[in-house]
Amino acid sequence: MAEDRLDRIEQKLDVLTGNVAALTGNVAGLTGNVAALTGNVAGLTGNVDVLTGNVSVLTENVSALTENFSGLTENVAALTADVAARFEDVAARFETIDVRFDTLTILHEETRDRVKLVAEGLEATNERIDRFEHRVDERFDRVDRRFDRVDERLHRVETTTHTMFTEHDARITALESGNSAKP
Repeated sequence: MAEDRLDRIEQKLDVLTGNVAALTGNVAGLTGNVAALTGNVAGLTGNVDVLTGNVSVLTENVSALTENFSGLTENVAALTADVAARFEDVAARFETIDVRFDTLTILHEETRDRVKLVAEGLEATNERIDRFEHRVDERFDRVDRRFDRVDERLHRVETTTHTMFTEHDARITALESGNSAKP
């Protein structure tokens, strides 16, 4: 039994030796991993230092941008004041234009009323001229009829005078021929 026990102890020692060898290998691997991690941590530390430097530069850039933004804010405020002043000027000009436009509207209405009066006067004048023209036409027609009657009378007088002269010439001729026979 002692031998069995010894065998079992030997077996357990062999297993333990194998486990220790495996653990030693694992510890060596872990030591390599720790060394690698230590190198990575050193690299990360360098990266953190670089990032810290970059953050410092970014902080400076943000400060510069803040100053620029403050300057831009002042410029925008100045431009806003300038634009407001110009809008006030434009508003004043529009008010002036509105007053002028109102004046022109009033003048337009007055002119339209005057043109309407002139047109009404012209229409009344045209009606008077038409009535006058009609009266003149009637008078000319009466004068034409009178001239026609005068022409008729003159024609009768001429005819009567011609007949009388013809008769008179015949009597004179007859008297002259009778006187010449009586010598």
